[in-house]
Amino acid sequence: MVPPLHANAANRLARAAAFVAIVWAVAASFIALELASIAGFDRLLGNAPMRAIALPNAVRDSTACNVPQSDGHPPRGDATRDADAAAWLLGVKAGMHQQMSQSLAASSPQANPGLQQTLSQTGQEIDRLASFLNVPRPVSYTPRNNLDANTEFTTAVEADPDGTARAIAVTHAEDACHVYKLGAYWGYAMMIRIALPGERSAFAIEIEHHASKAGLPHALWRPVVDRTASNATAEELLAESIQITDAITAHLRTGEASAGGREGDTNGGRR
Repeated sequence: MVPPLHANAANRLARAAAFVAIVWAVAASFIALELASIAGFDRLLGNAPMRAIALPNAVRDSTACNVPQSDGHPPRGDATRDADAAAWLLGVKAGMHQQMSQSLAASSPQANPGLQQTLSQTGQEIDRLASFLNVPRPVSYTPRNNLDANTEFTTAVEADPDGTARAIAVTHAEDACHVYKLGAYWGYAMMIRIALPGERSAFAIEIEHHASKAGLPHALWRPVVDRTASNATAEELLAESIQITDAITAHLRTGEASAGGREGDTNGGRR
């Protein structure tokens, strides 16, 4: 059984309270950069040909999830449900860890009470999930240029320097590799999402690409990229982010769309 994201609801909410405070420290160094990345996205997302053109070369050219079926590797869609869910959660945690690592490097631990502890806890969860999947642990890196941190993250996810995504594809299935990458983008952008109400994800095009490749139902992945309510509080956006994460996790574990999904909207949904 895949290790749970949190032990229980009470523990999840207790940790969430501390997480809200940490979000602001994490987001402070990147808010302006994120806004610049988001600019013009509404125009691109409303037009399918434009979305295809806007897909970064790093995403289009990546072969990390491509596994030749003739080599005896697990076929597409043949990963166990627990492996699918674990790959998703590993990506989420890896993305969060990268974002928090960048924030810690840009400030002092003393200025961010609890951030170092949360970073350590997230690292332990990454170790546990990577061990469960029997794949290399994704390791955080230092961006060469903070002004281009989002682009560098896309490059890192798709280049797969630690071999994590490739190992997931080879050991489990291509679909699990794509949900891992999807989780990484979501985890990285989640804290910025909480700190910037009224905006949509800067990784919307990458997320749509990997969600489509994985066959994830539209109703489940669309909230990951949609514009949030401009008057939402950090606490409300955190609760919503947890709900989105849990809904995708539950779907991957059971193969069923969440109760909140649109009827008949499966978009080639998984099993």
